Amino acid sequence: MDNFIGHKGKSGIDLSMEFNEHLKGMGVKVIREEVASLERTNTGFLVNGEKFSHVVLATGTIPKELNIPKALYFIEKPSALDNKDVIIIGGGDLAYDNAVRIRQAGANVTILLRGEPKANLSLLEEARKLGIKEIRGDLKEMMFDGEFYRFGYVKYHAVAIFIGREPNRSLIEDLGEIEVDLPSFSTSIKGLYIVGDAALGTLSQTALASGSGLAAAMHIAKTVRSE
Repeated sequence: MDNFIGHKGKSGIDLSMEFNEHLKGMGVKVIREEVASLERTNTGFLVNGEKFSHVVLATGTIPKELNIPKALYFIEKPSALDNKDVIIIGGGDLAYDNAVRIRQAGANVTILLRGEPKANLSLLEEARKLGIKEIRGDLKEMMFDGEFYRFGYVKYHAVAIFIGREPNRSLIEDLGEIEVDLPSFSTSIKGLYIVGDAALGTLSQTALASGSGLAAAMHIAKTVRSE
């Protein structure tokens, strides 16, 4: 977490746990449940059938996919790849961050690049210190035989794809075209706010995401007081 001031060297998991403890200390109610539906009503919104006057959409991003069978787009348990040969497709921060994670968990990692890497310098240095290989080539050379992925004469147990992400607004697709207003992160739909990566997309940074959430919260508080 080198790009969030005051938290250098801290993992995203550790930071999220701290956020969770902060919420508990403030008495914020947390419901762990999948949001299956979000509907607009005359007085606000229905989220899984429950009424709310305001909704802050903080759904982040979803990965861009490639037509490669059984590819990984999220690595929940790096230890599951211990002693496995893994090829990662991508050249940005996300690709290198995951390469470092699974290398530290014991995987043998190769990163497939189309051009020069775009990850930040500290990630590049860490990856190279850990012995993570970098190769360049055409993705069309990738073959899958049902068990192994093959690139050139080398075979891999798994392929992970981190070529970018896009805002996840699937819950509000039925609401039509929605514009986000800055700096409040309110939208063209009264009571609806979109924050974090769902609004900022490629500017994906923890500091920006938390700041946009604060801006939305302040605007909601101001709006409620004036009603």
